[in-house]
Amino acid sequence: MMLIDNLKVKSFIQAAPFESRLINTFFLKLGNEPDETLYRINPLLFAHKHDLDEKQVVDIFILAARAGIFNLFFNLVCPACGFIIIKEASFTSLNKADYFCAVCHSDIPVILDDTIEVFFQIHPAIYKVEFNPFENVECFTSFFFSRSFYKTGSIIGHIVDDLAFLSPGEMKIFKLNVQKDMLYRFIAINLNLSLFVYIGNKQGHNNPLQVTVNKMGFSQKKVSLNRGEIKIALTNDSEQKLGIGLVKTSPGESHSSANGNKLNRTPFLSGKLLFNNTTFRNLFKIKNLPGNLKLKLRSLTLLFMEIQSSPDLYERQGDAFVYDLIQKHFYILEEIADRYQGAIIKTMGDVIMFSFPSPINSLLAAFSMLKGIKSVKHDEKTALCLKIGLHEGHALVINRDDLLDYFGRTVTIAAYLKNLAGPDEIFFSDALFRDKEIKKEFVKLKDRIKLYKKHIKVKWMINKLVIYKMVIIHN
Repeated sequence: MMLIDNLKVKSFIQAAPFESRLINTFFLKLGNEPDETLYRINPLLFAHKHDLDEKQVVDIFILAARAGIFNLFFNLVCPACGFIIIKEASFTSLNKADYFCAVCHSDIPVILDDTIEVFFQIHPAIYKVEFNPFENVECFTSFFFSRSFYKTGSIIGHIVDDLAFLSPGEMKIFKLNVQKDMLYRFIAINLNLSLFVYIGNKQGHNNPLQVTVNKMGFSQKKVSLNRGEIKIALTNDSEQKLGIGLVKTSPGESHSSANGNKLNRTPFLSGKLLFNNTTFRNLFKIKNLPGNLKLKLRSLTLLFMEIQSSPDLYERQGDAFVYDLIQKHFYILEEIADRYQGAIIKTMGDVIMFSFPSPINSLLAAFSMLKGIKSVKHDEKTALCLKIGLHEGHALVINRDDLLDYFGRTVTIAAYLKNLAGPDEIFFSDALFRDKEIKKEFVKLKDRIKLYKKHIKVKWMINKLVIYKMVIIHN
């Protein structure tokens, strides 16, 4: 398939703000991917596979989605087995704190870092994907389980001992020799439903059992059997084809994949990374945000910054001059943040709130920002300086005035640290200092910075806050 020959794709390639070689390579490589990949594209995996720049590839996907070449979806994925619990075109549809995974028989919380995967699907107007999930077990796996999870062999093979595809009205007879110390479950995988089979202590005859399943559930809530042989006739009473799996585990083992063994996971574009992408925030103005929106983030790194000028600069130079001066610095700061995968969340006068995907990104950005504003030519009387505060912790994504914003103690602490900082100083919390990547970076910077540790009492915290002041040594 030659995507590059499509008129809409051609038009996008000509207008997109990317190097010609990169954008052409992107669509040539994408056109060689199989249909099952085009149905659900992991942009980070695509970038790694074809040795392309990760950030630029994500930006291409976002811009192309805005242009109608791709559809963008949010998957709620079970982190234990990779089962896709929900697929939505908008994250605002994920309006509960957690959702049930029948494969693992667990409630899975909605956490933007871990359980929300963002993927792209080629728009049917560009190319109609031919992908039948019931063609074989591997296709079924690719369709109903995230491909960012992998094991040796099929994921399904590690989750179920027997898998059957049942058309509407079709019946399959499962023959079991049930044992006392085993737990049995039937799972209607694409309906996200399960049926437990309980084994009693008695050895004895079991009458053949008739069970039906449809979108409302299994016809029986639970089944109790004697030890020994049993035939269970399971009928698909729904209007769609079903994948029915049988799981056998011992009582002490996990219900999740491979009987409790963890699955490895490839890089993926999380909800957190997408919300932190400047291109996405600029292009996708999300409408009709729920007023009670509260999405969890396990780890959020915030940078609060204040741009300071001399007290009499406005009086000496006038508002227009100071505005232009601050804007010139603002563009430099925004470019540096974007380089480290950061995004501007909001501005409050001379204060800017940035978010970053990791502590190390925020620290490197802060360090570059202090150096970056020194590169702007000016005299001492018009020089600007920065006060910076950094903190990492959990937070909530909320709707504030129809914009995505963050709420929680992490926000409060980062803003507080900014207020403690003096001109051209970076204050950060112990949460950042304990980060392994940051510790490595401090070893590299040991001759260029000075660190000062403090324990301070804050009235809204029970324990003292451990903070660090970083000052750049200018040669």
